[in-house]
Amino acid sequence: MAKQSFSVQKSELKEYLALSVLALGKSETEAMTKHFLFHAFDSVCEILSTDKTVMAKMGFKLANPIKEDIKFTVEGAKLNDFIKFLDEGSIEFTYDTESKLLTVYSAPTETELKLTSYNPDDFPQFDKDFEKAKKIGDLKKLEVLRGLNFIAPFIGNSDNEPQFMAVELKENTLLASSGQMLGAYKTSYTDDKVFWRLRGAHIQPVVKFLKDCKLEDFYLYESSNSYFLKLDNGCYFGFVKTETSLPNVTIPYTSDEKNSFKVEKEAFFRMINRLKFALGRDSFKMTFKLTGIGSEAILLGTAINDQGAESTEKLKVTREKGDSDVTFSIRYLHLLSCVNQFKNPVLDCYYEPSRKYVKILESDESDTAVAVIMTMRS
Repeated sequence: MAKQSFSVQKSELKEYLALSVLALGKSETEAMTKHFLFHAFDSVCEILSTDKTVMAKMGFKLANPIKEDIKFTVEGAKLNDFIKFLDEGSIEFTYDTESKLLTVYSAPTETELKLTSYNPDDFPQFDKDFEKAKKIGDLKKLEVLRGLNFIAPFIGNSDNEPQFMAVELKENTLLASSGQMLGAYKTSYTDDKVFWRLRGAHIQPVVKFLKDCKLEDFYLYESSNSYFLKLDNGCYFGFVKTETSLPNVTIPYTSDEKNSFKVEKEAFFRMINRLKFALGRDSFKMTFKLTGIGSEAILLGTAINDQGAESTEKLKVTREKGDSDVTFSIRYLHLLSCVNQFKNPVLDCYYEPSRKYVKILESDESDTAVAVIMTMRS
């Protein structure tokens, strides 16, 4: 039979296409990675996509079972965008095995689109890798989302330092570092013996997948080559392992620094944003001086322009530890990137001159968030 057909409702197809598109490739030299592979059989339709480092397999039930085994590829982004503009209702896919043409037909508006299919046998295979994967933990979507969003700004982005271009989950702590900043987010993700590592470049598609997926719980699987996030309905989203390994670091959960102060998050954020306009063209350093004690303490921020002129702003803070004046300099972009990652309106900040870092720590019954930012010479 030259023509094979099956039908699906737009609402269901749209949901799974939105997840599948996250694994599509962008390479002009490997056209197949920009395609979906559809596989329909019995009462099931599967959609596979991969850029060869990220992979997705979605599946849903067909309202009307079919007798044929149907396989075709289709340009993913084009199909996804076309489906968005169709009216709700039934969509029929008809694949001509001789001409390799795919016809997508929308019944409500009698709209028809014809697309070329590549040989489905040439689609990159990753299913066998998942078949060999073993379950290593149960994960809660909201916990992982909060953790990944928190530590994303701390991921390194220099090709010269690949050891920092990754995220690790170990001992129930998500960890990322650029070498100048360290971010850690600890909560009860899974068994504390579970370890996995995620490339920094894969953070965005993984976060988008978790946000757009309607299911709350999923399972972490590991094969020799990849990690997979498997859903209750059998769908999964995977990413190839990275050999990059973060340096061994001690996360300072305790608060034994000699100086500590509390500052209102929004006021601190706005202060930094105002002072940045006073910096010189190639400047990125702000200097902060902590003076006074208790509720009378002051944090004085200073920015210097190219001519050496100083701009300052004072901010009232509550100092809980230390009584002598201390001064530290820090890259303002590091502060801006992490301050709003904390959920509490007041930041708990710690400074220990001998350790050469400023730490922001947030902890409650359910989680602990830590940001460590290296200071610079004043």
